[in-house]
Amino acid sequence: GVPPGRVKLCYNGVDTSQFYPAEAARPEVLAGASLVIGTVCALRPEKGLPLLQDAFAAARKPAGARLLIVGSGEELSRLESHACELGIAGQSVFVPATPEVPRWLRTIDIFVLPSFSEAFSNSLLEAMACGCAAIGSRVGGTPELIGNEERGFLFSVGDTAELARKLSILMGSESLRRDLAARAAHFARTNLTVEIAARRTGELYERLLAR
Repeated sequence: GVPPGRVKLCYNGVDTSQFYPAEAARPEVLAGASLVIGTVCALRPEKGLPLLQDAFAAARKPAGARLLIVGSGEELSRLESHACELGIAGQSVFVPATPEVPRWLRTIDIFVLPSFSEAFSNSLLEAMACGCAAIGSRVGGTPELIGNEERGFLFSVGDTAELARKLSILMGSESLRRDLAARAAHFARTNLTVEIAARRTGELYERLLAR
């Protein structure tokens, strides 16, 4: 019931002094990995992480590919058990929640956000700013971040087969990964920095005060 002209959207911002593309040596737990598919999030049911595990197991992937899950939460034991059930325990790396998020994002070649529910994901925004090729479910603000697949891939919520296909495409093309990652980092840097977010919010306050 609110007139559209009275609604103003203020996006989150990312700190690009911390989250930016950079070459980084793989941590010891990922030594020898040829390709890292990963995510950074709280381990909660709505994040859909078993779906990511299913898709990783089903996707065509190179030898040495690893699935990295960084975060802590109630789903950890379930995810570890599911990795064993799928036969990917040896390819899976679990890292507890850490303040060193940029370091881990820079080790990820393909960042996946398979959530069933999202608002405007800081985790996805930070991954894009760090130059990760990204895949996200069509939920919440994720399509606004990724666009019409200009800056990453989208898949239907809960669709394991579609996610596996998108993963296979990206895992099979380094040039496509690099292209999408570069576009994602440029988009974050030019549209969604903390400074831009603060300026937009400040301008909104000023307009309201001027009334």
